[in-house]
Amino acid sequence: RLCCWVKMRGFTLIEVLLVIGIFVILFSFVAPIGLNFYNGQQLEAATQEIVQNSRKAQSQSVSVKLDSSFGIHFEKENYILFKGDSYLNRDAQYDEVFSLPKVIKIGGLTEIVFLKFEGAPKPIPAYCGGICTPCGQLLNRISCQAQLGCSWNRLLRSCLGTCNSCG
Repeated sequence: RLCCWVKMRGFTLIEVLLVIGIFVILFSFVAPIGLNFYNGQQLEAATQEIVQNSRKAQSQSVSVKLDSSFGIHFEKENYILFKGDSYLNRDAQYDEVFSLPKVIKIGGLTEIVFLKFEGAPKPIPAYCGGICTPCGQLLNRISCQAQLGCSWNRLLRSCLGTCNSCG
């Protein structure tokens, strides 16, 4: 009869499953918040690094280091600080490669070149219109808006304005 007076110590299966269930529910709420915070921190750090390296390329162009322009070229998983008037015509021995976190996806502008002496960004023909086509000859909204100085009139369905060339 002595065994009946001794209480069993421990947890029942239901208590253990209940505690595990509570932890799973709490984790499902906290994990996305933590992941978003982590991704935001990665994005902020990468942004600061890109800005810092852009300023480095700009200051090297202004100081006429090695008598050349400098720029930054963006690729899928990294970006390159390069010496030259364009990435294709660069002096590859001066390349500095920097990795981008997986969180960042690059789209649109792939290259920024800073002009020697001035430090101003070099105009890019694809973004400023390149060859100057008179606005009235552009027949759709996309080509009209791509030409600097032109704007699309929705009501008239025509391109209006005065074309500005890159130069």
